Amino acid sequence: MAIYSFVLQQQQNDQFEQVTMKSLEGQVEALDLLKKAIDEQASTAKVTALNTLIMMDERRVQDLKEWGKSVGDINK
Repeated sequence: MAIYSFVLQQQQNDQFEQVTMKSLEGQVEALDLLKKAIDEQASTAKVTALNTLIMMDERRVQDLKEWGKSVGDINK
């Protein structure tokens, strides 16, 4: 009886390990997907920031041109 109990306990331990491993593998996959999503969001944020900076510089150049015209700067 003791041997049967031991074998049964080993089987239950093996099943528990298998379930735990599958769960951990699922968590790793979820973390990989999350990392990819975060990386994509970071890239999008960088592009958006660069576009904003470019637009601000373009507006500053335009403002300087307009200012130059208004004060009669020959270099405009």
